[in-house]
Amino acid sequence: MVVFGGTSGIGQAVARRFVEGLGGRVKLVVVGRRRARGERLFGILPEGPRRVYVDLDDEESPAEVSREDGQGCSYTFLACDISLPSVLNRACAWLRERYKRVNFLMLTAGPAFSVGERKVNEEGVEERLGTWVYWRFAVLGGLMCVSSSLLSVCES
Repeated sequence: MVVFGGTSGIGQAVARRFVEGLGGRVKLVVVGRRRARGERLFGILPEGPRRVYVDLDDEESPAEVSREDGQGCSYTFLACDISLPSVLNRACAWLRERYKRVNFLMLTAGPAFSVGERKVNEEGVEERLGTWVYWRFAVLGGLMCVSSSLLSVCES
């Protein structure tokens, strides 16, 4: 299961319930901005799988998800600012390289509603548009190849 926005709100509740329902015997990837929130989430999940924290901008981050429990189970936090297309593309590439298939994909990330001045980030994307709309299409397009086997099963 891959959850964008799994460190708070609905995404966190669904990720937690999914993991608890399966007794921690899952591969869970939570994509979020703040590692501290990922650590807090993993702290309340059932013991068992190894916890891995990956920051795509940090050379010291682990390149591979370790599967020490022998069943292929792990909890992985992937640091990603969804408002930046380049970071989002690297996150999708990282997921494609490591997972042949994504069975469950939750797209729940998003900022609190804000009113005010229009802001454009350093990559030229208007922040509200980037964090409310653009990133969802980028993730779906970026992960289509790992989801295509699931789509073919659903269609038959």
